[in-house]
Amino acid sequence: MKLLAAEAQPDVDLDRSAGLSAVAWPLIALPGIAVAFACWMGRNFHSTLRVSAGIIMLLAGWGVITQWLTVRHPETIDRFNQQTQTLQYLELEPLLD
Repeated sequence: MKLLAAEAQPDVDLDRSAGLSAVAWPLIALPGIAVAFACWMGRNFHSTLRVSAGIIMLLAGWGVITQWLTVRHPETIDRFNQQTQTLQYLELEPLLD
């Protein structure tokens, strides 16, 4: 049985030499980028609220649309091939009986 489990698991090559994956570092940098963007917006458009509100609405709308499409099509989420691996192991379950 161990042979089947070893064959079903594909090799996942992640660069762990830096301690962070390529997906994690943008998430860590995001709060700093947001603060810098907010400071820049405040300095350049301090007298007009419309420009700042319009940019916020555009960014928020983009985020909501992205999340809505993900919720409507959850099968598109397969980060690091995890769902595929889970399905492969679930197919092996009848062999245990």
